[in-house]
Amino acid sequence: MRGYLRAFNETDISAGVDGNGVPIKVLVGEHDPAHTVAAMRDTFGTWYPNARIETINNAGHYPMDEAPLALVSAIESYLKERNP
Repeated sequence: MRGYLRAFNETDISAGVDGNGVPIKVLVGEHDPAHTVAAMRDTFGTWYPNARIETINNAGHYPMDEAPLALVSAIESYLKERNP
């Protein structure tokens, strides 16, 4: 557990992904106190020029528990767009 926490806090992937053109969708819980739309725009949004950021309403940090149907719908719609 300690190793995971250290890797999570100390690993900086930004140089390796900066400017990556792969299209990604970043899903953010509406009430997440740390991973906000602004924070994702300032990180993933700058590293991935084709990133789209979407808010999952009525969810915080754990949309898979707090709004599972909305999360699944957002993922499915993105996958359908990418693979018609």
